[in-house]
Amino acid sequence: MKIVYWVGASVLVLLLVWGCLGIVSYAQDQLNRPGLAGYTPSRIEWLALAVNSIAHHRLNGENPYTLDVIQADHETLLIHVRYYPTVNREAMNLDIDSTRKVIMIAAKSYGWDRWVKVREHVELYQPS
Repeated sequence: MKIVYWVGASVLVLLLVWGCLGIVSYAQDQLNRPGLAGYTPSRIEWLALAVNSIAHHRLNGENPYTLDVIQADHETLLIHVRYYPTVNREAMNLDIDSTRKVIMIAAKSYGWDRWVKVREHVELYQPS
């Protein structure tokens, strides 16, 4: 019986040491690799990231405008649009309206639609 107790205690000590070494190793990785450090985004940051990954529009010859969704404050997303004078305003406005709908659909899917606000900032591109 004493042998079984000794083996059990030895295994327990071994597991505890192994676990502590794992924690130390993980902590060391965090110091050596800051890109692996944990980070929890706020709800509005997460929503901006999720929607921008879907709705982002890059400048191209057919549709000369950019559209980005960014966090404006703790409860507001901003649809930021910059366009050239040759843009098809009707198509661009449809894209802005669609982005607004995507934001609210995503917010509703997370249960955040009661507090999320959306603003727009549309400006003519002025080359420097």
